[in-house]
Amino acid sequence: MGRVFKMCAVLGCFTLGSFCPAQGPLGITISVHDYADVSTATLAKAEAEARRIFQQAGVQTTWLNCSPKLERQEREPAGCSLADSTRLVLKILHSAKNTRVGKDIDVLGTALLQENRANYYAYAYYDRIQQVTESHKVGYGLLGAVLVHEIGHLLLQSNSHSPTGIMCARWSDEELRRISEGIMYFNPTDSRRMHARIEQMRLSMAKGRAFSAVMQ
Repeated sequence: MGRVFKMCAVLGCFTLGSFCPAQGPLGITISVHDYADVSTATLAKAEAEARRIFQQAGVQTTWLNCSPKLERQEREPAGCSLADSTRLVLKILHSAKNTRVGKDIDVLGTALLQENRANYYAYAYYDRIQQVTESHKVGYGLLGAVLVHEIGHLLLQSNSHSPTGIMCARWSDEELRRISEGIMYFNPTDSRRMHARIEQMRLSMAKGRAFSAVMQ
């Protein structure tokens, strides 16, 4: 067996199958802040793959491309600076340097999860993703899988991992093969948990809007 790769938030530093929804797809928006200058084509393909994987789990995603370059050119989409329960932020950093994840090349991304707090931010480390992509010939699918895995942590509000599926802690050669073939998904249990979490957020937001309307 080849070297085993893992993607997980580091405990102590970052503590934090298909599923058909009954009321239509649940929607979230992800602002992708590209500080690694990923090529437009690669990022577009990775986001499309991530969108497909979430859709398979019954979650509709909208991806906003945000970057310092676009901000300077005043072409950055509206909403890039927003973050709440349905607007999550993922930052693609050039490397994990100056972060708390250390020198472990196996850590490709992290989700910033803190107990009893709003958790909206996740990170991907592009230099490490490129190394694995090149050594295992995975293509843009690996970047897409990292985006899904870390956003999955935010939606599940959990730093724990699953024994199977895209939320597993370790990606061996077999998992990387499945990623390259586009058949790595959320397992049914994670799909249900994620779906229930988003539905709970939607109901909470609807109650908030109703209360606001009554108060007016």
